[in-house]
Amino acid sequence: MQGCGLSGDWSMWRVLVAGLGASTLSATQGLAQTVTWSEIDCASSRIEPLPGLKCRSTGSVANPWGGRHLLWSVAGPTPGSYYSHLFLSEGATAADAVSVQHSLVDHLKWMNQRAENGTDFGGGGRYRETDWITFKNPQANYCVGFRRLGDSRRMGFAWVMAGIRCWGAKHQPTTAQAHQFMDEARLR
Repeated sequence: MQGCGLSGDWSMWRVLVAGLGASTLSATQGLAQTVTWSEIDCASSRIEPLPGLKCRSTGSVANPWGGRHLLWSVAGPTPGSYYSHLFLSEGATAADAVSVQHSLVDHLKWMNQRAENGTDFGGGGRYRETDWITFKNPQANYCVGFRRLGDSRRMGFAWVMAGIRCWGAKHQPTTAQAHQFMDEARLR
């Protein structure tokens, strides 16, 4: 698989495209495709930005089997936490869909190196239509990861949002802090 050519925390992003009849973006299987990420003004992001985060987007990306999709990301240090990262995949039109074919853990490992090399995945559950889990990143910081699905479409969902927030090694987040993070992760 090829990374997206981004440096630092962005280097682990991978876009994998699967064609399943209608145009479908799959976050974890299919043809690896390198995309170009650009920094954008957070006012134009589909993800409601959290304070201190940087926003990026691919703009519209062609699916090799037809159709288009959009990728959005906000990431960086957040007040009161070590690191936050939100990611959105969405179909560019009503005919495009985002498929979910793997577990939450695999999805988080795909989207960010903190989870890719993480350990102790467990806990979590379901909160307001959002699946979530806890883990430790390679520096032994405690983290929370989640995945939320948009409206159903023929071959998947209108969008899929995922996020990771990590705290310092001595701070194990409470369930209330995990829920607060998921509540802060909103679309515009």
